[in-house]
Amino acid sequence: MPQDEQEEKYGTERKLSDAEEQMIVEHLQSLGYTLTKGAQFGADHLVYQGSPETHHAAACLRIIGSEAPPDPLLLAGFCRCANAARKDVILACWDKRLQVPHFMTIRQRPDAC
Repeated sequence: MPQDEQEEKYGTERKLSDAEEQMIVEHLQSLGYTLTKGAQFGADHLVYQGSPETHHAAACLRIIGSEAPPDPLLLAGFCRCANAARKDVILACWDKRLQVPHFMTIRQRPDAC
């Protein structure tokens, strides 16, 4: 599929405002998670179940737009990278109608590494 057709079919850019992304981050923080930048894993954030000083990151968070599905090739690559690092994947989007975040977790396979 040509690149321009792929970009039309799948979401290649997040279509969230900074405020919407911040609400997703604040929601996870309200649940007790700590977030740091996740660029070294191709993620928007790394998610810790405690302090990054005492815990390893449990998951890589990717924030996606809710208007179009993510590109399956990019998503597969992201999941493989996270799995190789023994981290789950959390996909998050902001529901503009309901004004709430939605999350989907893709668990790593413990025997894959």
